[in-house]
Amino acid sequence: MRQIFPGSFEPTRSEMFEVWKESTFILDSSFFLSLYSRKAGEMDMVLTLLDTYRDQLWVPHQAAQTYLNRCPCIIREKIDECYEFRESFDGQVELLLGQLRETGNPAIGDLYECLDVLQHGLEDFRSSIDRKRREYTGKAKRIITILSGIFDEEKIGPATPYPEVERLQEEAARRNALHLPPFIHEEETGLKRYDAVLEWAQVLAKVRMEMKPAFFITAGYPADWWRRADGKTWSIRSELINEFHDSLSVFFRIIDIETFIEVSQEITVERSVVRDYIFPEAECEPAS
Repeated sequence: MRQIFPGSFEPTRSEMFEVWKESTFILDSSFFLSLYSRKAGEMDMVLTLLDTYRDQLWVPHQAAQTYLNRCPCIIREKIDECYEFRESFDGQVELLLGQLRETGNPAIGDLYECLDVLQHGLEDFRSSIDRKRREYTGKAKRIITILSGIFDEEKIGPATPYPEVERLQEEAARRNALHLPPFIHEEETGLKRYDAVLEWAQVLAKVRMEMKPAFFITAGYPADWWRRADGKTWSIRSELINEFHDSLSVFFRIIDIETFIEVSQEITVERSVVRDYIFPEAECEPAS
């Protein structure tokens, strides 16, 4: 059954190990966008892996475009969240101090004697919030700089010609009618409704051209790619894997970024491969 319906079975570690070195790693836009939500150490680890596998990396044109369109918004959202947290923190502190001033409980009222020490700690924490916000701005610029250096024009796929886009719109309608992923995103407008279909077509074209094992790596769990139930992600959409198997008969799997990290680390330990990579530091300008 595993050979006939590969999409219904998770790839084993041995299967992935066998093809890992010769595979093409196709990255979704969510892979890049997830870097902006990772802690510094985790982000460095993923960027090191990208450098390690840079000769095997490839990005669909649609995924690269989506990343570049959404990246400034993601960064702005993270910075705004820092400001909002600072305001919320100050509001909660003022609320507690107000309760302390107005309390009729002498045991609590006597805590005023501890306020000097508390205020000093609060100011240090406020300064830390502002410092971390500025550091995040530098971190975001650093990610952009490193990704630009790794992903040159040879690692970005071509755009889909407009006549082909028109054909794919018809194909998307057929898939929707049969409930086959990827789907039309009805909530979007214009060509954005067909982003997933265009990206999938570009992935198919890449694998068809190379006819070699490939992994599509994502950090998001949309219904286009994954089955979800009760708010949990259960498995990849089997229809996608089976489509590859039926039309191309080549090893292809969709995995999330955590699996990519885990397998890469296991292979690195197994082969005792150690590589050091010094990342260029982007200039850090204070956030406004």
